Amino acid sequence: MSTADTMARKPLPLSPAPWLRAALLCTSVLISAPAPASANRASIPVDTGTTGEVPAAGAVRTSGSFDEELARVDATIDSIERLVRANKRSWLHLERLASARLDRARLSGNATDYRAALDAIDRAFALSGDKAGPFLTRAGINVAVHRFDQAMSDLDIAGNALLVDQATALRIKGLRADALMQTENHVEAGAIYQQLNASAPSMISAVRMAHWHSAQSDYQAAEQWLEVASERFLGTSAYALGWMQLQRGIVHLEQQQLDEAHHYFTMANETFPGYWLIEEHVAEVDTLQGRLEQAEVSYRDIVARTGLPQMMIALADVLEARDAASHETEIASLRDQSQSLIDAAEQDLPGLMTDH
Repeated sequence: MSTADTMARKPLPLSPAPWLRAALLCTSVLISAPAPASANRASIPVDTGTTGEVPAAGAVRTSGSFDEELARVDATIDSIERLVRANKRSWLHLERLASARLDRARLSGNATDYRAALDAIDRAFALSGDKAGPFLTRAGINVAVHRFDQAMSDLDIAGNALLVDQATALRIKGLRADALMQTENHVEAGAIYQQLNASAPSMISAVRMAHWHSAQSDYQAAEQWLEVASERFLGTSAYALGWMQLQRGIVHLEQQQLDEAHHYFTMANETFPGYWLIEEHVAEVDTLQGRLEQAEVSYRDIVARTGLPQMMIALADVLEARDAASHETEIASLRDQSQSLIDAAEQDLPGLMTDH
């Protein structure tokens, strides 16, 4: 039985599913990179493939909802695509396009957006060649789609480039540790995270420490590091603040502290309304606490807006828990449809759906 089959048939978990854990980690570890910078052949652009998927601390951003943030990213994509068409020989604009496409993928959770990011970075390398391309940006994308061997290779090349400044060196270290975390090399990843927090303490270094402790089931330390991250957050972004509140709820969810988890998820939903990733966590706690009717309403809305197969699975599970006999046909349809979408995504991007 495939991982996707298991996901489709197991009882609703009391902690985030593996694909969601990985997605949240990917989200958390790429929040502080600036947009791709101009680079000559002697240097590597200071970026890992993000232009604001979760805004950096200090970012001046006032968008207050998911729809507004998605519209902003789409406007950025449209603007960059015009530059790409006007500058057909420049790979730098294609690098920026790949970064913006990755921003959209992390917001939407849609496999087609991840594919669009990969396509854009491939086009950039087709112009740049393999000796002077945007290796660090591609490494970030490869980590996001779980191509860890390729990511490590790109990070090695980026690290060996001439004129690697301190900020770039820190990002290379951080991405390497993130890849190690997702491949279960926790000891090595934790050592790098500690080094990064000691040498360049920031909101993101604290978030990384929180995720590391959570992975070790040291939830008290994870909560403490998220508190540190909150104290280090200096921005005005509703996206970043809502995301931080979501993380705090997840730590409580993993400890089966459902009331506390629901509190933080609800707070996150009020801070950054419309974000399906927050809403599905609210629905998960509703399910676990027996509010199945409310959970069904929430999951139906999320499925209608996103079309994500994981949310179809969650809706099918709730319907099965409520009244399997009455919803037998719909449950079967949801499971079949979700499986088809997962299979298609796995064929194109192996590991994206089953590991995220």
